[in-house]
Amino acid sequence: MRRREFLSLAGGAPFAGQSASVLVHEHVLVDFVGADQIRPGRYDRDEVFRIARPKLMELRRLGCRRLLECTPNFLGRDPELLARLSDAARLEIWSNTGLYGAANHKYVPAFARSETAAQLAKRWVAETREAWRPRFIKIGVNRGPLDELDRKLARAAAIASRESGLTIASHTGNGAAAVEQLDIITAERVSPAKFVWVHAQNERDHGLHEKLARAGAWVE
Repeated sequence: MRRREFLSLAGGAPFAGQSASVLVHEHVLVDFVGADQIRPGRYDRDEVFRIARPKLMELRRLGCRRLLECTPNFLGRDPELLARLSDAARLEIWSNTGLYGAANHKYVPAFARSETAAQLAKRWVAETREAWRPRFIKIGVNRGPLDELDRKLARAAAIASRESGLTIASHTGNGAAAVEQLDIITAERVSPAKFVWVHAQNERDHGLHEKLARAGAWVE
């Protein structure tokens, strides 16, 4: 599929100017402390704004019109800060819903360990009705074969995608994990085109890249 089709699947419109660019995987702010310790006030929003604003304004000057901010909840996602930066830099900044299970589940909160995939999906779909409106689903999983928690996150993402129409971007440990996620997603009656295999460069078997691309998924 072409860029125009990808933007449509991601819930956005193509830009009128052909020179406009989109950055599909960026992080304005990340807090690696872990889901059990992250809390408001661990950083100064004004300081982050002061440092990030000129960089985002430079992106705008260079022709970028949209940035997908891929930091998930419990890893430093801050929609209010992103909205402020978006207005100041005159740059679309898309945030996300979802949870990050990679890094051995360090960033998965306690409730996600006990809730079902359907319950997690309900949370994520509810966030799409918030004023800041997440524009895609971001999850992370470890290397395949996936464990029970990673499979649950993938299934929750599929359910949320089916109900909201949002595309899933998944930080994926390796090709085996990507294949397994795609199987889970399609089993939930979600199009492969709604799945983006993030950090695919870490998989050395290009046959797996081709396999997912031919199935209709995105390889990033």
